[in-house]
Amino acid sequence: MKNLLTSVVILLLSVSVQGQNKSIQKIFDRNKGADGFTSIVITRHMFDLFSELETQPDDDYLNLIKNLDGINILTASEPGVNSRKFYNTVLKEIHNNRYQELMTVHDTDQDVEFFTREKKGQVVELLMLIGAQKQTTLVWITGIIDMKTISKLADNLGIEGMDRLNKIDK
Repeated sequence: MKNLLTSVVILLLSVSVQGQNKSIQKIFDRNKGADGFTSIVITRHMFDLFSELETQPDDDYLNLIKNLDGINILTASEPGVNSRKFYNTVLKEIHNNRYQELMTVHDTDQDVEFFTREKKGQVVELLMLIGAQKQTTLVWITGIIDMKTISKLADNLGIEGMDRLNKIDK
């Protein structure tokens, strides 16, 4: 009976944790591998490998990658996809799921928006949505996110647009 109760509690906890990411995860699941979409998934295992490299970066960077669960990147490109429609769909899901707007940058050729979700005072999800003329990119970072050093990771991984986070002093 004790094992059954423990199993039920663990199952319920895992479902509630997954539920917070469900709509964003659906966007990735629905579009990965579809015509006009490119998806990249960086897993926790890759971050673990980074932390074992002999040429280790500073401690802040190591702490950041130890606490990340993953990075998912999804790009919709025309002509295969109406990127503006995809941008609006993603933006609607972000607003429906109560992400907090962190920062918006409007340039002549693109809009870059950052959103976060916090749990117990820590950022546990960071979304970056880039809408350009013929391309939309969604970057979804999960884990415990240190906003001071996340742009270092983005620079190392070559994630375009994340350099804008250097302007945030949080």
